[in-house]
Amino acid sequence: MAIAGIGLAGRRHADAIDQLPGITLCAIVETDEEGQNYAANLNIPCHVTLDELFAEHSPDGVILATPTTLHVSQGLACIRQGFPVLVEKPLGTTFRECNGLVLEAESKGVPLMVGHHRRFNPIICKAREVISNGEIGNIRAVHINTWFYKPDNYFDNAPWRKKFGAGPISVNLAHDIGIIYLNTHMD
Repeated sequence: MAIAGIGLAGRRHADAIDQLPGITLCAIVETDEEGQNYAANLNIPCHVTLDELFAEHSPDGVILATPTTLHVSQGLACIRQGFPVLVEKPLGTTFRECNGLVLEAESKGVPLMVGHHRRFNPIICKAREVISNGEIGNIRAVHINTWFYKPDNYFDNAPWRKKFGAGPISVNLAHDIGIIYLNTHMD
């Protein structure tokens, strides 16, 4: 696997890869010096662009843990190279962009997944089971009340979080919306 973006989320993916048998981190794509040093400390090849990665490696998949504004263009680049891609949420900044990415993946037959990791939380899995078994009856409405507190350094450490398509609503509330969708649209 390769990871583009080795900030907070990218490092979590790297740690997870390290714990899994039969999977290795073959390369990192990172423009930031701190991330490049992180890769060097792991003795993992680091590239500045996806094009450099594609020229030197053929990963079984790419994890995009980059700023939201890059997800669609980088996702398209991976798909066009034929590499399955896991994109950290949110998938993009507009419906039109996201839809284009999904359509491209479908037309090329390349797997595309959004990193909605909370769907696999045991509590959420149990809630899905209870709902699908009809233990609480038919769901007719859902009410969510969410409080977000993000300290200043959440935004200072990653200035992209202040830009269109980022911030607590797109980056964090996407989990709650995804969980509600998953639990109310069961096949």
